[in-house]
Amino acid sequence: MSKCQKCGRDFGLFSPRVKWERTDRYPEFYNKVLCSNCHKELAKTNKECPKCGKKFGILQTNTVVWRNDKFFPEYRNKIFHKECGEKLQSEMHETIKKGRYCYNCVFYDENVSSIATDTGVFVPNISLLTIQTYHCKKFDLALKTPYGSEAEKCTSYLTPKEYKEKALRGEMEQRNVQLLLDFSSLKDVMLKGGLVMTAYKCPNCSGMVDIPEAGKVLVCKYCGSTIKPVDIFEKIKTLIQ
Repeated sequence: MSKCQKCGRDFGLFSPRVKWERTDRYPEFYNKVLCSNCHKELAKTNKECPKCGKKFGILQTNTVVWRNDKFFPEYRNKIFHKECGEKLQSEMHETIKKGRYCYNCVFYDENVSSIATDTGVFVPNISLLTIQTYHCKKFDLALKTPYGSEAEKCTSYLTPKEYKEKALRGEMEQRNVQLLLDFSSLKDVMLKGGLVMTAYKCPNCSGMVDIPEAGKVLVCKYCGSTIKPVDIFEKIKTLIQ
């Protein structure tokens, strides 16, 4: 005759008993046999949200579990109200913005691609599998995550602000200028250099075209040729240095 694993009560032939299946609450009793009274006692015990201190209900509805190891590891596998979990997520993103991560580097590149996969067994059902890849343009290197520790050691780590300042001083190579400069950043560089320029002569047809406020490519309205921000930057960089 077996006994209740919590209170030690002997089970009779027809005594009601249950197996405790939860791992988030009282893991020491996981898969242990309990009597009906002990089971009810454990099931009704409330837990608190570690962020706001509010007690959970019996069903723990509208809750989330923090699974991140790198950010706030002290909360790993702890249960939060959904609102508190969202606040913690926001705090994580604020930490990323302030920190030295590949995500904040001008050479960081993220690519999202989709692959069609057959998920059906009897009737084929085509769905899209999304794949994200992270890449360093400076060293042509694949990154495991955008928040990796590579940036802490990288001597070529460069924020967009630092990049513009170096471009203004003419310290960046032409291949690196192309990585960041669009027409909005080109305008910023020109303003910092004391240069105001609203139109540019097309190198193909010599027609004057207006420089846009944003975008990566300018199309000449006379001949249809494309003009990139780096082309204009190369022409005027001697004037703004």
